[in-house]
This record gives sequence, C-alpha cells and structure tokens, in this order.
Amino acid sequence: MKRGFTIVELMIGMVIAGFVVMGSLNLFVFGVKGFSRISVDAKVSNTNAQTIRRIAENLKGATSVTVSDSGKRIDYTLPKYSGFIDPTTGEKELFQPLQSDGVARSYVVSFTNGTLTEGATNKVMLKDVAAKDPDSKSTQYGQAYVPFTVTLVGSIQAVSINLIVLDKSIGEQRYSKFKTTVIGHNLK
Repeated sequence: MKRGFTIVELMIGMVIAGFVVMGSLNLFVFGVKGFSRISVDAKVSNTNAQTIRRIAENLKGATSVTVSDSGKRIDYTLPKYSGFIDPTTGEKELFQPLQSDGVARSYVVSFTNGTLTEGATNKVMLKDVAAKDPDSKSTQYGQAYVPFTVTLVGSIQAVSINLIVLDKSIGEQRYSKFKTTVIGHNLK
C-alpha cells in the first residue's frame, strides 16, 4: 500500500506556507519602509543642522548683532582682518583693537514663504520653515515662536536660534526642531 499526501493535506500545507510567505513579505516591506523613513530623517536633519551650524559659526565671530522684525531678522558684522598671518596657526589676525569689516550681513526668516534666506544674496538656506510649533506633545503647541533672540549668558552677549522645519519628502508631515545658543566671542 502506497502512503502519500491527500489533496486536502497538500492544500492545507500550501495555505500554511502562503501565510508564512505573506508574513515574511510583510516584515520585509515594513523594514524597508522604516529604513527609508530613518534615512530621509537623517538626511533632512543633517542638511538642516549643517545650515544652523553655518549660521552659528558666522554669528560666533560677529562684532555686532541686531535682531529686528519680531525676531525674524538678524543683522551682523564680522571683524576686520589685518594683513598679518599668525606664524603658529597660519590664520589671518584680526585688527586690534577689534574693528568691524563694515559689511552688513543678515539672515531673514519669512514664515509667509516658509524660508530662511541669507540677506545679501537672497539665497534660500532652509525651506518649509514652520511659523508655529506643530508638535501636539509640546508645551508650545500651536504657538508662534521667535527664530532669533539676543540674550545674555552670564555677562556675555549671546544669540539664540530656534527653528522648526517641515519635511514632506516621504508623503507624511514630519518636523525637525533646531535650537542653539551662540556665545558671541567678539560682542560687547
């Protein structure tokens, strides 16, 4: 007598195998989507963080800083360099006593356009800048915020930069919040 599988046993085996394959595919698809979301978040955060770092580096060396337009505009000047080069570091030396180079620079946040631009060139540095805090878990949810603020850290003048940027690249709205305080080394 031959012993084999009946058609019913084969069908049940195929259904079970189908469920296993579907479950495996589902895990794979969710894994790829999760990886994609994390990759996009990292890319957007990195790009935005680089922009904030660039602004912070410029403001760190500023000789004067003025915030206007309800904190949406910051004007600053940088120090004037002398013709001498430090023999140890190889860097240009600043005039002493400290002098401004006389070039007015600025950054402007437009909540209407959702942009952060460099004033002199009108180059858009960040897009999709949010006007209000969109995080429902935040204590400032739905409230407007001030992008630039001049403050004191001890007795030293500093600038706070606070920006919220929207990312729509993967079909859902996600926000990145950036906040830093820059201590002005040359500010009086």
